[in-house]
Amino acid sequence: MLLILSGAVTAVPLILFSYASRRAPLSVVGLVQYLNPTLQGAIAVFVFQEVFTLWHMIAFALIWTALGLYSWETLLRKPKLQAERPGL
Repeated sequence: MLLILSGAVTAVPLILFSYASRRAPLSVVGLVQYLNPTLQGAIAVFVFQEVFTLWHMIAFALIWTALGLYSWETLLRKPKLQAERPGL
């Protein structure tokens, strides 16, 4: 019984994510994909006291800096796209 329920517990969030990702812009979906590993890393460091070295910090900062730059560029480009295509 637990095996059958575990399939439903796994499938329902995936189905909901699939439905939601069709409605959201791909830039938002891509950014949201980075939240889960970030939250898991934060839990590992702060709850389970995992080691977070200088190299981990540098990699984390570079990844989120790149995401910030991408998001910034997308936000700057959005008014131009809306002017060109009023339906967006």
